[in-house]
Amino acid sequence: MLPFNEVLRALRAIHAKILLEPDRVRILEHIATTAMTIFRADACRIHRYDAQTGAFQREASVGLGAEWKHLPRRDGTGARALKTGSHVWVDDPVRLNPVVRKAGITRSGVFPLHPKGARPVGVLYLHYREHPGFSEEERDLVYHFAYHAGLAIQLAELRESDRRHIQDLEALREAVFSVAEAATLRGALLRVADRAMRVLHADAAILYPWDENERTLDRELVVGAGLDMDRFRIAPPRPNGLTHTLMRAGTLVVENLAHLTPEQAHLVANLRSHIMEPNGLCAFIGVALQVAKRSVGVLYVFFRAPHTPSLEELNTIRIFGEMAATRIELAKLSEAQRKAATAEAIATLSAAAAQFAHKMANVAGTVPMIIDDIVHKLRAIGVEDDGILARLDHLREDTLGLMEMADQLRLRDIGKPEPVDLGQVVEKAVKAAHVRSLNPDLQVHNAVPPGTTQVLAAEVLLVDIIVNLLHNAAQAGARRIELSASLRPEDEMADLHVRDDGSGIAPEDQEKVFMPLYSTKERAESDPHGIGLWASRYQIERMGGEITLESTPGVGTCFTISLPVPG
Repeated sequence: MLPFNEVLRALRAIHAKILLEPDRVRILEHIATTAMTIFRADACRIHRYDAQTGAFQREASVGLGAEWKHLPRRDGTGARALKTGSHVWVDDPVRLNPVVRKAGITRSGVFPLHPKGARPVGVLYLHYREHPGFSEEERDLVYHFAYHAGLAIQLAELRESDRRHIQDLEALREAVFSVAEAATLRGALLRVADRAMRVLHADAAILYPWDENERTLDRELVVGAGLDMDRFRIAPPRPNGLTHTLMRAGTLVVENLAHLTPEQAHLVANLRSHIMEPNGLCAFIGVALQVAKRSVGVLYVFFRAPHTPSLEELNTIRIFGEMAATRIELAKLSEAQRKAATAEAIATLSAAAAQFAHKMANVAGTVPMIIDDIVHKLRAIGVEDDGILARLDHLREDTLGLMEMADQLRLRDIGKPEPVDLGQVVEKAVKAAHVRSLNPDLQVHNAVPPGTTQVLAAEVLLVDIIVNLLHNAAQAGARRIELSASLRPEDEMADLHVRDDGSGIAPEDQEKVFMPLYSTKERAESDPHGIGLWASRYQIERMGGEITLESTPGVGTCFTISLPVPG
């Protein structure tokens, strides 16, 4: 006889464990172990069932007492037990799954983990190598154990749901304030996409900012997280397309691309073909970002598996959308103020630029003659030190570069862009940087050949900006720097990537490095006052471009300079 009191004590222990154990799989394992012990089974399995998808969940299934683990069939005994709410015994070994028979099992009892007529929770399997000889009353006792175990699992789910919702709200609060701390608009948008993905446990996110003045998406500021942004093109919104529909509706949910109505399929065709399918995404939630009913943009979070959001999840993303929209507006105002303040500061500096350029040209013009005189005298007395001669050659080249820059400052607007050969600019910058003198082991790989890419820029300033990036990489301990270029024809832009394997930049410093007077370098290093990147960004923006960075501490950094191409 099965001991009733032992079953009762086991159920009490299961409910007590749920109050302390946060891991749902370990709860299932505990229930399976308990059932196998008190019902003297040779093996036990529990398979969780998702009523929304109508399928058993592999990640929430446990098997104990045997070397096999497989999911029940949709039309098998487990599915029938769920549908009827009654337990089923399989006494004929021929009817058992071949994997089960291979383990020597001859008898199986299948019990639904829920009361009859209630929401299905899962199935409990007890497997025996010999007939257990249970009476009907004992089988009913096993059924009631499964019934109460199902209630315990439901309780665990409620606790998990509450805990996850609280975690989501905490993540939401942190996300909103981290967006407010971003130093640039693009940085704020990237943080919105990244935090939305984390808050909603999604696989990817993408954000399209809306330009209220132009009544269109600002394609140059589209950002994404968790996916390859180079694998799709950004199409302008259609009047009755997904973007406008989403901004009217507020929220849009597509649970599975495989189950769309013709109207939905047409609506999401562009998103599906250019973003979701190339990145292996199956479902998404879209939310309109609005401030006082004025559109700021649209945000999508994507999932690789079919996804049916709960009411709490939808409420979370709506709240996130509202709060993120206000922070994006603040970021826009902050960026506008930053650019205005930078322009004023540069205007003040520019007032002295001509005088400075004149003096610099006068001084620099005499240096090459002095260097030639020194080299001549050294050789006249028999000094042939290759190191000294090489450094004098570098000094001559640097002086010629200063003279060219002085000429640029004196003769024309330093921010006026002109067509230049990006490959030739990179060659000049690599040559002028002399990074081997900073780090003899540093290798520079230039994959930007001359004659392949033209951009609109002020050449001498672009050379100086690239030299600054190369020096930064060398001072960060890089052993390899790679320069490469890519075109974005749809945006009429070209990107120059300067990638290194140096120490990287901490996440909290990545937005600050573009701020004036901020530096992570020691005072003894070049540019200890934090002017280089701030000035570089200002000059690149005056050329109609943008500079961004991606960095992982201990792995390296990639700066991307984006510039327009000639029309």
